[in-house]
Amino acid sequence: MTVYHGSSIEVKNPYVIHSRNNVDFGKGFYITPIKSQAEKWAERYKLKSGKGIVSLYNINLDKIKAECKVLEFEGYTEQWLDFIVKCRNGENSPYDVIIGGCCKR
Repeated sequence: MTVYHGSSIEVKNPYVIHSRNNVDFGKGFYITPIKSQAEKWAERYKLKSGKGIVSLYNINLDKIKAECKVLEFEGYTEQWLDFIVKCRNGENSPYDVIIGGCCKR
């Protein structure tokens, strides 16, 4: 599966340590299967810093689901919203990977 990340720099090796706290799904590296979504994020960075880059990655989602603690939302549900509120309030997530909501096609 091909996924994308929009930023002000090319990110060859993502590191969670560089991420921000109190964001939608908690501290982490955000990717999307929707290229246009990543392009919009890159455009935001371009407006701020003069540079916007979309990095792409090929991931094996089945392997990730087998090896990581994954939370998957089926859509914009009450549970999805509750999770986002907790993350924005600084509560740490016990999950390695969050899938769904704004990232579903």
